[in-house]
Amino acid sequence: GIIKVSITIVLKAYVANWVVKLEQSQINIESNTNKKPARKKGTLHGLTIVVDPGHGGNDHGTTGVNKTPEKRINLLTAELLTNKLRSAGAEVILTRESDKYVDLRKRVAISNQHNADAFISIHYDAH
Repeated sequence: GIIKVSITIVLKAYVANWVVKLEQSQINIESNTNKKPARKKGTLHGLTIVVDPGHGGNDHGTTGVNKTPEKRINLLTAELLTNKLRSAGAEVILTRESDKYVDLRKRVAISNQHNADAFISIHYDAH
């Protein structure tokens, strides 16, 4: 299942319920003091999105039926997604832009460092 997370009155996000532990029926979180500028309705202006092409370097991920390493497809998908997000006005930060390994903690640190509004990690399975 998923848990609905209210960010502000007009924005909502969803988190898988296995990611968080709830001890009460509803949790309200105060907004961070690093407030983002208001964005135009229907655009991504003012939003910072970290795109994480999973795996990389010596971490190949899985291998597809055509012997394609997941790390390569993840990077290609991330590049396409980044272009679309930037066209819509978002500021996009990639955790890697080449075939190099980036530690999982570093990927999270990049997101925190840029006060990201969203973190999108791209992965495929063997199919």
